[in-house]
Formats: sequence, C-alpha cells, structure tokens
Amino acid sequence: RTQKRRTSEPLSDRFVAPPGVDVAARDAVLYVLKSLNAEEQRTALLAYVDGLSLTDVASELGVSRVTIHKRIDSIRAKASLA
Repeated sequence: RTQKRRTSEPLSDRFVAPPGVDVAARDAVLYVLKSLNAEEQRTALLAYVDGLSLTDVASELGVSRVTIHKRIDSIRAKASLA
C-alpha cells in the first residue's frame, strides 16, 4: 500500500478538533505528544494516528522493530505520567 510521509508541521496545526470531539481529551493527547522527542512523536503518529503495525512503522522510519517496541513502551510510560 502507498504510505504518505508526514511533514514536520506544528502539532497544534495538525490537530484542530472537529465538531463533536472532546477538546479536553484532544488537549491531553497534545500535551503528551509535546512531551515526546521528535522520534517518539513520529513513532506515535505512525502507530496510533495512521494505524501502522510496529513492523510497518519500523520500515517507514528505517529502524528495527525492537527499537519501535521500546519507543512505544516509552511513549506509554510518559502518557501514564501525564
């Protein structure tokens, strides 16, 4: 399948809440995303927004699946502290 590469536009510009979206929940997600480093942000967007598998995320970012798994663990840990 064809995959679109993400641009590096600011997170706040990418996540404008459409009508009916819980703004508080959106803001909580943005808070966590902003706390992540650039590699973790790209990983989170590909895995959770684009819905790619860990293998596909690894391929897209040019790293191993183990690296992506470690990043996901780190992202989850940071999200639980937020």
